[in-house]
Amino acid sequence: MSSELSIRWIKTNFAQRAVFIVFLVLSIAGSLVLFMTGRPNLSDSIDRFLGAQDLPVLIAPVLLCMIWFGASRLNHMEWIRTSAQVEFRSNLKWIAQCTLFVTLYYFAIWLLAFFCIPGYEWRANVVQLPSVTVLLVVSAFCQLFVFGLALYLLVNLGIPWGWAVPLMLVFMTMICNSIETWARPFVEAVFYFLKIVEPSFGAIMVQKVIPCVSAAVILVAGNWWFYSRRDRLV
Repeated sequence: MSSELSIRWIKTNFAQRAVFIVFLVLSIAGSLVLFMTGRPNLSDSIDRFLGAQDLPVLIAPVLLCMIWFGASRLNHMEWIRTSAQVEFRSNLKWIAQCTLFVTLYYFAIWLLAFFCIPGYEWRANVVQLPSVTVLLVVSAFCQLFVFGLALYLLVNLGIPWGWAVPLMLVFMTMICNSIETWARPFVEAVFYFLKIVEPSFGAIMVQKVIPCVSAAVILVAGNWWFYSRRDRLV
């Protein structure tokens, strides 16, 4: 992952690097402020981590920009010499890797706050930490992975990366800022994987993993349908 990330980073231009670094710095600073403000208990800190108004604004921009700058784009000669599936599979793999990286770094910030908040009774809550870790990591990964596949779908529909990323960010920001005024079932569907459930294996599998796999299959199929019908020599 680290070697592939460095190779893809070298291929980016200055503007892409600047945008990504700005989003990354703001994301880290915002996450630290979010998790360490006041003296939240374990339940409050979980709510903050999976907040539909926080995770999309703080973390999703980093993921979408990371996918954008590292996406494979074969040139005309490469298209002639290789199958159409190579670029598609490479980008799906890249989306999954980016999602895992961003999820783990977001969780690392939460874990830092968990142990560093002054007066936080972490010793009383450390017993619950393994199950809570699974809940948080799986929930964030599922939500961000769906965001990444949705972004790729826009690109395969013919929207350039430089437009698709801002469109996704505007869409998510509008949803986040309109939770009380928009139809709640629609909002809950968009942020389905951020819903807090019991941190048990059964609940996480039934309400997180299985729906995520189902959504991923549909989105990957849609991506491939549009991708395979694109004129790649234009």
